[in-house]
Amino acid sequence: MFFKTSIKQKDGGHEYTHYRLCESYREGRFIRNRTLLSLGDLESVLPPEKIPFLCQRINQVYLEGKTFIISSLRDDKVEALCTKYVGLLHEAQKIEKAKKKAAGIEQVYIDRTTNSDIREVGGEWLCLQACRQLLLPEYFETFGWEKQDIALALTQIIARAVYPASEFKTSRWLQENSALCELTGVDPSAITKDKLYQMAHRLYDEKDGLERHFSNRTNDLFSLDDKIIIYDLTNTYFEGAMRESRIAKFGRSKEKRNDARQVVLAVVVNPEGFLKESQIFEGNMTDPESLRHVLDKMKSHRGRSDKKQVVVMDAGIATNDNLKILKEESFDYICVSRGKLKEYRATSLSPVEIRDKSNQLIEISQVEVDGESDSFYKVKSYSKGLKEASMENRFTRAFECGLSQAAEALKKKGGTKKLEKVWERIGRLKEKYPSVHRLYHLTSSLRHPKIFIKEFGDFLMPCHQHCLSVYILVQR
Repeated sequence: MFFKTSIKQKDGGHEYTHYRLCESYREGRFIRNRTLLSLGDLESVLPPEKIPFLCQRINQVYLEGKTFIISSLRDDKVEALCTKYVGLLHEAQKIEKAKKKAAGIEQVYIDRTTNSDIREVGGEWLCLQACRQLLLPEYFETFGWEKQDIALALTQIIARAVYPASEFKTSRWLQENSALCELTGVDPSAITKDKLYQMAHRLYDEKDGLERHFSNRTNDLFSLDDKIIIYDLTNTYFEGAMRESRIAKFGRSKEKRNDARQVVLAVVVNPEGFLKESQIFEGNMTDPESLRHVLDKMKSHRGRSDKKQVVVMDAGIATNDNLKILKEESFDYICVSRGKLKEYRATSLSPVEIRDKSNQLIEISQVEVDGESDSFYKVKSYSKGLKEASMENRFTRAFECGLSQAAEALKKKGGTKKLEKVWERIGRLKEKYPSVHRLYHLTSSLRHPKIFIKEFGDFLMPCHQHCLSVYILVQR
């Protein structure tokens, strides 16, 4: 902003200098000026030498917000006029904005745009559309749920999918970060961790019905028949003591946390990855025992076809008793054989070669076994064979290192020399490396305290040269 002057006359013919506060703006290819304030005879209230300083102070206060000035440079008249004219500029600006708003014009400063109360909505909106496609609100309405409870249930489910956290953190996230409540119509200020806990218990009571509804709905949406279902288990441990829990037990942890109580989770999915059934068992339940508990529920997922369902499972579940039960319940199955086949012969069918996602060759050939009604297939994986050989050799080196340390301790001062203590030390090594200690024969001599190691040397070497063979058992 700058001052522009012109000569005018007062009444009586006396001339004076008229001051105007102006600013420049661009209009197409031209630079034009416009008057912001008409100040009149400014020299009558301020000495001419201080007028440029007044223009500078107006720019500092109005445009830059610099109201502070060093006392040695401060002039009371200049500061009083600056305050007056800046106030008039603000009033004129408000009037101009009101006129533009009435005319439907909004002014946006691109280089100064700021945001406030920012909230996420992308993942929440996508999950809400998925819930509507699954007819989840209609499912709750059939059980007489109120609309507010349905909205809270959808909020709970979507929040668990988008932001999996505790109920306390979820309530904070809904109030501060997410626009989910605006989509579902729930007042975010009314959501507390206690309400989320209550809704979680209510949803868990509907678990079986919800799983059946999801299974049927996904089959209808994607035209699935669930001819093949996959059954597997995992377990998860608790950090707390869980002494009051009825199902948290000590068991064999797949995460190597045998010191903590755990639960076992069994799931049934189809090849497309949709969950068909889930169940939580006690932490000390073995893998084979769990199949009997979910078999009745698996019958409900036979699909629309009259053909038998094929159950795919790993060797840990495929015991002879479980295979017998599946046959009695008219299920087919595909699993890894628990025992190694010794007497078998290849059929006349040519082996089939396929490649996995890593472009590694896998060879599948059918074999015949006398006295068996099931079909057996031999699967050769060269990359898997190298991996297993590498792991076994690593365990072998670690086991031999432990034996060497035990042997050296017999010669060192203060080392373990008592025979029973030495065997205890070797026993701990065998417990730590159960897959390789069978390759060694250990003897001792009381007369000459040494550990004699005899390795069946021809056992490991072929693993580097041949592939790993896995026998697949198929009942049809």
